[in-house]
Amino acid sequence: TNFSTLSAVAIRRYKKFFKLPNRSGANSKQQLLDGIEEHFKSLPIDIPETVAFFMHTVKSKRNKLDYPNEEFVHKKQLRSDM
Repeated sequence: TNFSTLSAVAIRRYKKFFKLPNRSGANSKQQLLDGIEEHFKSLPIDIPETVAFFMHTVKSKRNKLDYPNEEFVHKKQLRSDM
């Protein structure tokens, strides 16, 4: 993933949103990017769920923004209960 196109403001917002710790001396954009890339790579991904949701989205010609968060979470919980 190429985060180098992000602005410094976007990088700081990412860090704030995910509550990433501040590294001492990490002031340069590249140092901030290194921390974000490490975090992004460590995020758990449920591949079958992601593929299923992608296929559903393509078939219904919708996108994630069309689903309120509660509806998406509810559908995910229903699938996991099966």
